Order: sequence, then C-alpha cells, then structure tokens
Amino acid sequence: MKLLIVVHHRLDLWNVPSWFGERLAREFPQLQITLRDSYDGVEDHLRNAEIIYTISLRPEQFAAARNLRWIQAPTAAVHQFLFPELVKSDVVLTNSREVHGPVVAEHVMALIFALAKKIPQAALLRKGVGAGENVE
Repeated sequence: MKLLIVVHHRLDLWNVPSWFGERLAREFPQLQITLRDSYDGVEDHLRNAEIIYTISLRPEQFAAARNLRWIQAPTAAVHQFLFPELVKSDVVLTNSREVHGPVVAEHVMALIFALAKKIPQAALLRKGVGAGENVE
C-alpha cells in the first residue's frame, strides 16, 4: 500500500518532520511511504498513492490520484476537500477532530484564567511597557 504524506504550511509547527516518515516505515514495513514538504510536482506521487495525509487537495490533484482510497486530514476542518468530485467518490475522508477538541477546550480555559488574573498586563508591566500607568 502506498502512503503519500504531503503537508506544506507557512508555520513550521504544522509541517511533518522528516523523522516521521522514517518512523512510520519502521513500524509499518508493508507501507511504501513518500514524504513531501511541498506540493510542487506532487502529481507524479498522487498517481500511485492509495492513502494521502494532507491539509489540502485541489480537484485537479484529486483527478490525478487514480488509486486513492483514503484521505486523512491532520486538521479538524475538511471544507477544503468538499469539492463535488471528491464528495461523489468512494474515497474515504477522515480528520483529526477528536484530537483537537480537548486541546482547544483546554486552551480556551487557560486563556480565560490568564485574562482573569491579568497575566497579559503583568507581562507588559514586567517589560516596562506602561510603567507607572494604569494598565487595564
């Protein structure tokens, strides 16, 4: 089975590290893994891929993916995949909704606590911004 991992994001945090493909190959030797950090020239790899791990796929790229059976999005949102050709196909589309839910909820609670305790204002005062002023 051929797995294509292609993620390119302007924030490095969202990009797949190079060691990830190597680790998957060790743990799942039955997979033929291609790891790309750019969408340039990805059409050649799409032709044989049965599984794609990606944050986006354009309709013309989907048309090139003749053997595609499954798309896994590392995001909760999948609106970028909901073009008519993919919706009408038998390709399975899954996302990471369950992974992100608790993290987002925890982050929201942390922000509420930070605002309640005026941590952003305290950080500004510590830097000397607004020293001697009433920072609200």
